[in-house]
Amino acid sequence: MEFEYKEGIYIIRLSKGEEILSTLTEFCSLHQIHSGWISGIGAAQKITAGYYDLIRKEYIWKEFENVYEIIPLTGNISLKENKVFLHLHINFTDHDLKSYGGHLKSAIVNPTLEVIIYKLDQHLVRSFHAETGLYLLHLTNDES
Repeated sequence: MEFEYKEGIYIIRLSKGEEILSTLTEFCSLHQIHSGWISGIGAAQKITAGYYDLIRKEYIWKEFENVYEIIPLTGNISLKENKVFLHLHINFTDHDLKSYGGHLKSAIVNPTLEVIIYKLDQHLVRSFHAETGLYLLHLTNDES
């Protein structure tokens, strides 16, 4: 991984073989990025993506083994139970340009991934929401 930083913006390039979610989570923890927005493009293989089933209150996952073009990766950074938490969604295409997407569980970069992280000043915190079974952003409407 390589990165540059200027005025609250990180530009990151992940290399072949790096796992996207764990690498970016570790990066955010190391650089004390507790709130922010992520956007990325590149390619990956061994992608596990899914959707949240509200009735079952669990994620349904599907694995994709081949190399896919990421168009894009997007999400946010917050704190969940006092730990950095990345909520990422991914859209990717195969060689026929058939598109897939969902909540990202894991993916291995192949050959590269270019990411921009916009660090936010306010702290975004997730709280458990019993009705959905999810940790949702807790927003206060505080304009101070």
